[in-house]
Amino acid sequence: LLDAYSDGKFSWPLVVIGTAQRDTPRTWPPGVTVRTDVPHDQVMQAWRHADIGIVPSLCREGFGLVAVEAMRSGVPVVASRIGALPEIVAEGDTGFLVSPGNTAELRAAIEQLHDTPALRRKMGAAGLVRAEHFSAETITELHERHYRRLLDGWPEDSPFSSASAEGVGRELA
Repeated sequence: LLDAYSDGKFSWPLVVIGTAQRDTPRTWPPGVTVRTDVPHDQVMQAWRHADIGIVPSLCREGFGLVAVEAMRSGVPVVASRIGALPEIVAEGDTGFLVSPGNTAELRAAIEQLHDTPALRRKMGAAGLVRAEHFSAETITELHERHYRRLLDGWPEDSPFSSASAEGVGRELA
């Protein structure tokens, strides 16, 4: 990310928010603002002021929460095509996917979004809709539906059938 930013002709600031790690740089290029150990509510507030969410992961992510948070804030995302990120960021719809570690691809995707405000707005709006697929409510509903289908496969008199499970739920309430 820093190479793409430094090599580009960007006149706008790059804001990096995250938790400092052992490999976190000690110096930053001009135009880069760094905030570490920021409370989550402030991170979400910052997303609302961002033009582009950039998630240039080099390692597989089990779940790209940062990308979802950006999309929930109506921000288009440029992310690495690795791990779960391609399942979250819909290529060309909610943002762009780039090869991990490919500075030229990353820079080109950022420039395209930066230079095209209408595309940023369109992808941001699509991201708002897509982010709902990853909300706690949606995921919980999907899990419940899945478990009900599994339970419906058990015999009626089984303690694991959905009929029995419904009774258990009432007993616990």
